[in-house]
Amino acid sequence: MKYGDIINNYKVRILSANNKDLETEKVIQEITNNSTILGVHLTDSDKADILNCLLEELQRHSFENFSLDNKEYLTLIDKAIKLVSEKQE
Repeated sequence: MKYGDIINNYKVRILSANNKDLETEKVIQEITNNSTILGVHLTDSDKADILNCLLEELQRHSFENFSLDNKEYLTLIDKAIKLVSEKQE
């Protein structure tokens, strides 16, 4: 990852914030409105890459940490799919 330190810094800020929506808005503004972050000069393409990587990191974190909470529901849906599929046969 080309901008690992930048992405990790923003990821930690968002995840540790009490108001994640507000902090995410601040992070987006910082990324889009600054030409240099942590001493790294950024083009618009770099900013887009950073935002994409940050999104992927936050999605991965959400999946890894909250997927077990959803397991029961996913299992029920899976069983329902199998039942419906059997009825079609």
